Amino acid sequence: METNAMISIIIPVYNVENYLNRCIDSVLSQTYKNLEIILIDDGSTDSSSKICDFYQEKDRRVIAYHKRNEGQGIARNYGIDRSKGEYIMFVDSDDWIDPRMCEKLMSLCNTYKRDITGCAYSIDFADGTSKNQFSDSKSGIISGKKCILNVLYQTEDDLGSMCCKLFKRELFDTFRFPSLRNYEDYVISLQLFFAEPDIYFCNLPMYHYYYRIGSSSKSNDFERKIKTIETSYQIKDYFIAHNASKEIIAGSNYFIFKTYNSIFWQLYKIKPSNWKKLIKNHRKVSLFAFKDFLLTSNKKFIDLKYILQYFISICI
Repeated sequence: METNAMISIIIPVYNVENYLNRCIDSVLSQTYKNLEIILIDDGSTDSSSKICDFYQEKDRRVIAYHKRNEGQGIARNYGIDRSKGEYIMFVDSDDWIDPRMCEKLMSLCNTYKRDITGCAYSIDFADGTSKNQFSDSKSGIISGKKCILNVLYQTEDDLGSMCCKLFKRELFDTFRFPSLRNYEDYVISLQLFFAEPDIYFCNLPMYHYYYRIGSSSKSNDFERKIKTIETSYQIKDYFIAHNASKEIIAGSNYFIFKTYNSIFWQLYKIKPSNWKKLIKNHRKVSLFAFKDFLLTSNKKFIDLKYILQYFISICI
């Protein structure tokens, strides 16, 4: 394994003119210098495309591509196809990374001979406060199965995000991002973990996830949220088709139930005309999800508030 291997950092860009400079500057400030920074302008209508071109002229490691809008997953695949590095990293264009992140994750790759190395991340809020999402997690080697269960049960050390990780490039010879607008990270990360790669987790919060209202991952769009529910079922179907263990199928049932319940309450709070569209099928569909969830899920992961929310929702 090369100690100074090139890392391709892929950054999809869409209408983030107020945040993009901070993101790119944080990548250019890495103590690890052998980088290829791929900016994928996904049809931006603000000045983001000009910012991409500016950085391409500023630093020879930066390459800017411009394409029509197709979503983050397809933009990432576009970047993978054009990348030259032995390792790949993904950064969202409104986030930023610690100057030592690439150096630390590459060092762990070399030390532990891992396919994937990941770090903790901090959620940064607009009011200046932040939260370390992995404050109680320990560094160490972690199995693909444990990663899957943490994602499905959405524990505090959920490693479902494709950011805050360094991947060996050859992993993407088999796996690619789906053409989804929500949960695309969960779909591909679960598939990757199911292939049982060698993984090491570092509990240092070196990735900074900026929580802002209006980003694609926090959209209140009704159809997008319905697609999220459909995706949760597709995740279970994938595991069934690939003969996953009963424990993983059980986690999938919990994931479906929690997703459906969460979407229901989000729509309920936002706009009655939206959640009433869902309520027509909510009782029937969620009843099946609730039954499977109770019969199979690992009870140590279950948060009782979701059971209470379910019974309230079916009485509305």
